[in-house]
Amino acid sequence: MEDQVGPELGFGWAVGDAFNQIGGSSTSYVEELDSDKKVVLLKVAWGGKSLAVDFRPPSSGGTTGPYYKSFIENIKVTMATLGHIFPKEATDRKVIMSGFAWHQGWNDGCNKTMAEEYEKNLGNLIRDVRKDLNTPDLPFAIAGTGMLGYEKDPGSSKPHEEDGYFRREDIVKAELKVATYPEFKGTVTSVDTRPFARKAFPSSPSDQNYHWMRNAESYWLIGQSLGNAMTSLVNQREQQQASTLATTTDDQRSTAPLMGWRSWNQYGANITQEIMQHIMTGMVDRSRDNTSLCDLGYCDVGLDDNWQACKSPHAAEGMNYHNATGYPIVNTSTFPSLKDMVDYAHSLNLTAAFYGNNCICADHCRNETECDMQTKADVESFIDWGFDTWKLDGCGGEISLELFDKYIKELSPNKKIVVENCHWGLSEQKLKLRHATNSTENYPDTLIPDGKCPFDFFRSTGDIGLSYGSVLGELNSVEQFRNVSRPGCWAYPDMLMVGIRRKEDGLIGLTKEETRTHFGAWCLTSSPLLLGHDVYDEEVNDHIWDIISNKEAIAVNQIYAGDSGGVYETSTETVCLDNCEEILTPLPDISRQSRRELEQSLVIKQKQPQMIPSYKYLSKPLGGKVAVLLINNKQEEATLEAVFADIPGLSSCESYKVRDIWARSLHSSNVTDSWSIVVDGHDCAFITVKCT
Repeated sequence: MEDQVGPELGFGWAVGDAFNQIGGSSTSYVEELDSDKKVVLLKVAWGGKSLAVDFRPPSSGGTTGPYYKSFIENIKVTMATLGHIFPKEATDRKVIMSGFAWHQGWNDGCNKTMAEEYEKNLGNLIRDVRKDLNTPDLPFAIAGTGMLGYEKDPGSSKPHEEDGYFRREDIVKAELKVATYPEFKGTVTSVDTRPFARKAFPSSPSDQNYHWMRNAESYWLIGQSLGNAMTSLVNQREQQQASTLATTTDDQRSTAPLMGWRSWNQYGANITQEIMQHIMTGMVDRSRDNTSLCDLGYCDVGLDDNWQACKSPHAAEGMNYHNATGYPIVNTSTFPSLKDMVDYAHSLNLTAAFYGNNCICADHCRNETECDMQTKADVESFIDWGFDTWKLDGCGGEISLELFDKYIKELSPNKKIVVENCHWGLSEQKLKLRHATNSTENYPDTLIPDGKCPFDFFRSTGDIGLSYGSVLGELNSVEQFRNVSRPGCWAYPDMLMVGIRRKEDGLIGLTKEETRTHFGAWCLTSSPLLLGHDVYDEEVNDHIWDIISNKEAIAVNQIYAGDSGGVYETSTETVCLDNCEEILTPLPDISRQSRRELEQSLVIKQKQPQMIPSYKYLSKPLGGKVAVLLINNKQEEATLEAVFADIPGLSSCESYKVRDIWARSLHSSNVTDSWSIVVDGHDCAFITVKCT
């Protein structure tokens, strides 16, 4: 067997690249190639064994499989003696069990009874392994039994069809289904290996279909995909662990900034269930770098507006899309089944986000009783449909986040619903006043009453536009909330415009340099990272992929060490960003205008000359190091300098290491007082600094 290979080669290569080269963990990335992190694979490969008998887990009843007992004991002994097995690598290192990979199933498909109970046994295996190894949330990646591809009977000597029951096909279905169990959300995933099947001769060295024809390509693809899936699970777990460093809210909703995708910026009102499900498929596609967007953390896929049946004949009097009992009315011509859409997201191990208090044909409930009725019915609806995240905009009458929080806790006591407050940085009182009067001036701002957050993240201002100036304006807006932005209550300067095409000419709106600055600033200020581009647009992907897939940048976003990050130095010199020849009179008061009119006014406002600082420096502590973003707002290149004594939270040392996040490599070591770099116009340098 010395000349043969199994999936462990591709698996080891994938996790090795992730954790030892460019830093596969979104929250604990490696700073140098000779990092303290090492990956050890413990492989058990007893052939010809079934899950129903040989590996039978204790919770399945009957006789516990002898090989289950043996491999649990072997793992415990190996973990305890790892320092003797790898004395050089294990010296002074903490040994952590990071994940469990499972690739098995052929033998259970040889028997109808064993095949029928495979799903139950696999679920119990996960639970029992976690219990017996004392690792409650151990990431568990399953590689499916897909060696027959998509053929039900490829002509094997022992057909697997018995009385119309395709045993091996049902093994594959069971392996995929277990990963969708709610109890395993975010900790278990399954890789469909059927696309990796290769036929026998001449492309394979064997006709043993139960051994994947001993085809090296199949084994490599299985291992690589399984390794990428494992990396994604470990990333998610470490993101969650990093967030617990923070001071939590009263109800202990401590989470890292949300990552995902939203429909509005690219699709606007032209959105359908078909498009949403198409995007969901794209979020888990691994055709680029064998990595999906969800592998990187972008797993929450959301629908923004225009799902409702505007001016429905079934709406209550005075309403557009709520009926007489307060329930929302869906436009089933564009969204035939929201529940099916959510179920599809869950089948891909994605979470699904919904949207209320809609701005296209808004409903203004006319009194407190009606608002209460509609709020409760909205919550009942999106919980029944299965959504995981809820965005509340500011256009209609359902404004009370505290009322939504009450009904969400009441109606979904066992499932956490992530809530986005999209009230444009306004308190509930100010938003009500905006709807009712001419001005919001001098009204007390109680966006977060009594320091409590009845939501998980909140908008710091109005809608972002597709321009560099708008990106900078949104970034400025989040600074005022830095003192309250924290896990469970993140300030949020709107969705990302990276890769969005302009409606008027179809061109990508932000340059590569501007995209780097936009994404880097959102990472450094702990903003939720919500993409919105067409994930199938290859020109766009070429433009943005190396930026949005940068695991070190994402890690800066996900870590919280007591400060959400923000500006520490601004230039006194200013530059004119655009429209420098034109001087416009100030805009009239727009507080009474509708949201559409407000957005139009903002577009007009952007045409005024925009004077901004020529540079802006931001920092964020990461625990043991500090991330720094140096932004050049000039049109031409400029030399930017980080003076270490000026960086908040950076320890005073004799010398420092500077790591370039964009290059994913150590830039300089033994630097003393400061570090400088030439940066292109509208671009940025993104680094971490720590004591040598």
